[in-house]
Amino acid sequence: MKNKLKPLVITAALFAVLATTQVANAAGNSENVPNANAKGYWDEEKIKNAIPIELIVDEKTKTGRIETMAKPSGGSKTTSNSGASWNSDGLPLTATGKVFFSQGAGNYICSGALVNDGLVDRAIVLTAGHCVYDAITGYATNWMFIPNYDTNPTQSCEIRPAGCWYASNLVARAEFVNAGGFNGQAIQHDWAFAVIYSGGLNRSILPDTTPVAQNSFNLNITGFSAAKQTSYAFGYPAATPYSGNDLVFANGPILVDSNYQTWGMTSKMTGGSSGGPWLSNFNTTTKSGNLSSLNSYKYNRDTTRMYGPRFSSKTQATFDTAKTAVGIGNITVG
Repeated sequence: MKNKLKPLVITAALFAVLATTQVANAAGNSENVPNANAKGYWDEEKIKNAIPIELIVDEKTKTGRIETMAKPSGGSKTTSNSGASWNSDGLPLTATGKVFFSQGAGNYICSGALVNDGLVDRAIVLTAGHCVYDAITGYATNWMFIPNYDTNPTQSCEIRPAGCWYASNLVARAEFVNAGGFNGQAIQHDWAFAVIYSGGLNRSILPDTTPVAQNSFNLNITGFSAAKQTSYAFGYPAATPYSGNDLVFANGPILVDSNYQTWGMTSKMTGGSSGGPWLSNFNTTTKSGNLSSLNSYKYNRDTTRMYGPRFSSKTQATFDTAKTAVGIGNITVG
């Protein structure tokens, strides 16, 4: 059963009032600081009760809305290549993770992936724009990323081997923030990056680095140059029939959504998978690929396909801004 998420409903008037085009907040404004009170906020009970969200587009009006998704009582796993359990290792397991964040009075779930930034002072997570920004409440707070969640889904942050990581910067496109609703402009720019620094609230060794290798995916803004190329998509769907504790993947040929000229593929992933990576040139032996889109939206009459934005020079510019972000705060690019 789907329930409309009232705190995240977007109206044009509120969007116009709250949208920004420069740095979105100062470090002293805890209402908009992404990591404000995050450490210690996410106890096991809050993690367990966080709500998966999904961006649903109406076929008739061609506009979207955020919906909460009912979590199953026990959860289940599927075996179809349009949404099966990833029963292997490699970067899909270690570099993909669950995203937790607060908007208003609610706590919500998305997915994300570590991006190879070539830097030693930060780790950067790719996710969906609607997993970092809402027109009514602004940028998210208590923004947390847990990589490799599948391995230890029930462990607390204090003892979790891969750690829990708190973002200091959230970076989104102005076209998304200023769109006035989930129209074509927002949907075409539904990506964002979260910046994580070592020390302070976080551990000293960043999650994109292991003792022996870089634990992140490369960003490729031209990864899907045409339809029919194969994509592997990953995420942590947490709504029926999925439990949210299991890394799920789908694979198949890329198609084009003629409404927005965005990418699409066969996928039965549900709420909670938003922001999970789509990989081009996926190597089934090395289990690696390039970040070329992400889980963004579905149509309300079609549960069998997922759609994601076309990455572009604007995606690269958003990423480059995340690579140079300093201090604590949110940035709207463009």
